[in-house]
Amino acid sequence: MAQFEKGRKKTGGRKKGVPNHSNFSRERIISFVDNDFETFIAKMNELANEDAKAYVGVYVKMLQYVVPTLQSTHMESSIETKSEILEQILHLMQPTT
Repeated sequence: MAQFEKGRKKTGGRKKGVPNHSNFSRERIISFVDNDFETFIAKMNELANEDAKAYVGVYVKMLQYVVPTLQSTHMESSIETKSEILEQILHLMQPTT
């Protein structure tokens, strides 16, 4: 059993041809970078001269779009002496009853 009859008119949802919101946002950012990059650099230079702390804040926030985020790693290790290793080998060699 079909949920809708064939040829049924579309109701609700996004209209045909309307772009996805994430694509629209991405296109706006690309357009900004392409068209206003020189203005952005000039404003960043002004900010660096006026407020170094704010400049560094903007710079660090922008880095997240360029530099991949690394996850911390945790490594455990133990150093066993030769005698401890020998004890383990001898224990494994003992017959089980």
